[in-house]
Formats: sequence, structure tokens, C-alpha cells
Amino acid sequence: MTEDEKKDEREKSYLRDLRQNRDYSLKSADYSMNRIDLLIISISGAGIYACLEILKYLRENNICGATHFKIVGLLFGFAIFINFISQWAAYYANKNNLSATKKVIYDRENDTDSKSEIAKFDCYVKILGSITKITNILSTLSMLIALIYICICFCITF
Repeated sequence: MTEDEKKDEREKSYLRDLRQNRDYSLKSADYSMNRIDLLIISISGAGIYACLEILKYLRENNICGATHFKIVGLLFGFAIFINFISQWAAYYANKNNLSATKKVIYDRENDTDSKSEIAKFDCYVKILGSITKITNILSTLSMLIALIYICICFCITF
């Protein structure tokens, strides 16, 4: 195999890898909307419902302690709200990664140069990825704190 053939083979291999990255980004965009976030939303939604039922019971029976359960409900609500921000950021991070990969493939196949545009997409991916990580941590922490707090409140109140 000549040096040019080896170079062509490396280029084809690189393009194949880029296409696989593109396909993975598409799957990741779908997956990012259906991952552990569903669990956080489910638990937090159930937590809000439990808080509302407990508040109703406390009010009907003139028992003190409603403030703590209101705080717990707010923490669960915060977890859901932050989770939606996380979903949004993850979705757009994957879309930008997909756009960057498509540009690289196009440049390689057509011998063009879009480095500045690709760099812009990469910058968005980094920023949105950071937002996703931070909001995932905040959402998870909010849910965990609410779970611990509701257990403590329940033990103290009843």
C-alpha cells in the first residue's frame, strides 16, 4: 500500500469515526431527555403530593409543624424546576455537538475549512455541558435534602 493510499484509508477511518460520533450525539440527545431526571421528577412529584396531603392533615387536626412541610414541598418543587433547566441545557449541548460533527464531516469531504464555526459550536457545548452538570447536581441535592428533611419532619411531628 502506497503512502497516499494509507493517508486515504486514515481519512476514511477518521470520517467513519466522525459519523459514529454524530450518530452517538443523536442518540444522546434523545437519551438526555429520558435518563435519571425521570426519577428525580417522579420522586419530587410524589414528595410534593405527600407534603400537600400532610399539610391537609395537619390543618384538619390543628397540629403545628406546617412550615417545615411547606419548605420540603418547595425543595421538591425546586428540584423539578432545576431539572427542567438541566434537560434544556443537555438537549442543546447535544444539538451543538451534532452540528459541530456535521461541519467537520462536511469540511473533510469537501476540503473546506469551518474551524471558527466549529469552535463556536464547541464553546456552546462546553458551556451547556457545564450548566447541565451544575443543574443536575443542584436538582439531585435538592431532592435528597427534601427527602431527608421530610423524614425528620415526619418523625418529629408524628
